[in-house]
Amino acid sequence: MTALAERLAVAPSPTLADLGGLDIVLAQGRAVAEGIYADRLVEAIATDDQPHSVELMDIAINVLARNPIPIVLAAAAQHFASAALQPAEVKRAQQVLLSRAEMRDTHLCAELASEALAGALLLAHRDGGSRLAVAALLDGVGAFEEPTLVRRAAKLAGMAWLWRRSDDLKDILLRLATSDDAGEQALYELALIELEDALCQSTVEAMLDKLRQAVTGFTAALASDPELIEAEAMLHALSAVIQFCDSEDSKIVERSIAAACRAATDRACELDTASLRLWLRSGVAAEIAWIELAAALRDLSDRLDERSWLRAVPVLQQLGALREALLPFASRSGDQLRHAVTQRIATGIAAHEGLRAHLLAWENDRASEANDRDQAREILRAVEESRHRPGNDAELTATAVPLSPVDNVETAASLLEALQALGLATSLTGLSERLFLTITGEIEAHTDVCGEVRDDARILLAHLIHFLVYCLEVTPSMANGLFDFLFERNGDKPLEIELQRSLWTSLRLQLHGFPQHVIIREAPDIGAGRADIAVVRPTWRPVIEIKRELVDASRNGIRKYLGQAASYALTGPRLSFLVVLDLCSQREWTLALEDNCWVETVESLDDSVFRSVVVLRIPGARKTPSKIATPGGSGSRHRP
Repeated sequence: MTALAERLAVAPSPTLADLGGLDIVLAQGRAVAEGIYADRLVEAIATDDQPHSVELMDIAINVLARNPIPIVLAAAAQHFASAALQPAEVKRAQQVLLSRAEMRDTHLCAELASEALAGALLLAHRDGGSRLAVAALLDGVGAFEEPTLVRRAAKLAGMAWLWRRSDDLKDILLRLATSDDAGEQALYELALIELEDALCQSTVEAMLDKLRQAVTGFTAALASDPELIEAEAMLHALSAVIQFCDSEDSKIVERSIAAACRAATDRACELDTASLRLWLRSGVAAEIAWIELAAALRDLSDRLDERSWLRAVPVLQQLGALREALLPFASRSGDQLRHAVTQRIATGIAAHEGLRAHLLAWENDRASEANDRDQAREILRAVEESRHRPGNDAELTATAVPLSPVDNVETAASLLEALQALGLATSLTGLSERLFLTITGEIEAHTDVCGEVRDDARILLAHLIHFLVYCLEVTPSMANGLFDFLFERNGDKPLEIELQRSLWTSLRLQLHGFPQHVIIREAPDIGAGRADIAVVRPTWRPVIEIKRELVDASRNGIRKYLGQAASYALTGPRLSFLVVLDLCSQREWTLALEDNCWVETVESLDDSVFRSVVVLRIPGARKTPSKIATPGGSGSRHRP
């Protein structure tokens, strides 16, 4: 065994230095190209910061051309796909993989060809890669070939269809679906294409028709292979959504939801025991989104009809959870799905007296907080308005004031606006919920804050309030590391980057909200500057400016930062966020939650409309409660 082979065996993610340096790699690299750890050699070359020499690139590509182990070839191709390569290097690597994918005479060669195909598809996304070459090779895979290769080709053809929605790729899938041994994967991919088409329809009716076609496709895939768990999960999840939107009997809906959840559990166990390739994760994320949507509908049909006052809070909380489940579909292509679910819920509220009775009781319940009663009053007002819209003539047998079903999507959407706002606040409690409702009320007074901008602003605000609450509550022992800046540490003043790192990490780790990849730090070219944190959304780009204040962190002192925060909102909605690390004014006495979050407005004489800035002040380098003295002197106030 060579020195290089020995080092590869003990270094899971090596650098060139770990392998003995460039000279050792150049001298011994070709000798380990067929070894079980050859992918580690490719990783070391791919992650090296220096430009790749021709000799070094030859060694890496030699692994793609010669290694006889499928899993090693797969890992090596993955490292190539994520490396900083020149277009010519991408082209060369892809050509080697495509050539290898053409050699599939034996079972082992077919497995290697399937991995080479996957690697070639990953490189097709890069400058220098060819999508047409991958599509042409996929077209050459026959339904009679090795089942492993047929299934992989079907999976890749389904992914490639998303490039340009080509009918040629659908034809490939239809041909592979005729395989007696491996046609189920092609049928599954065809059903996913129908599902994607459904989300692009312009009307609710057309969308539901396409969803039914997708259900037919998943049924065919499951019939071809009863053990295809993902097809079973998607079949039942889609059935539940369609049945809910069609106002089917609640027992039928619940059976589909229960079946989807059981299949999803089995699917999760399958994924836990499998080696999930990175390029497959987007497809799994789509599965999860649909299953979470179906799960959020559990018991909702019955609860909308339930008259018991005690059911009101669970219904409203579930509507909040449902709103979160719909977030993955919060794009123009998902509008009709969200409208269909919204319409069904609104019809349930307007056509049945059960939930309306809850809201009437809530409005008059003196034990509830004032903001809760205001929410109930706002929802009731929207329901009452729906009675007077043209076409709402249905008679009800309930003893209270009769209401009618909602007949159009716009009415349904407006009816649920208050519910959606309350739904986002369900994970907040007490003062934090009141603060959320107060701030949203102020920012939504701006003409720019409506539609998707309003929804995104609510999500971001809810997370920022959670972050502020945590900063006020966490103890020094639990703050070690990411939240060191909150408490006194050896007399050193915390840096701005510490707050930025903490907030950025918490945003990226959120369970419900924005996808991780849209949360960017140090985003350039925004308002002629660089934003500390930006969230890139389809219709706008909210920016969070982060500052550190050492001298005057009062509201008046912080105003000097408003100009910079507001200047990032030049080409979109005039709403920004400013988070300030207060290292001076709250060290001796920390202010409460509501005193550390507010809305400011910025406007010059020439502005046509003012700009809003949501300000959060984070007390930093403060003392623990045991070291806090009671405020006294002329600056304190004493109440009897």
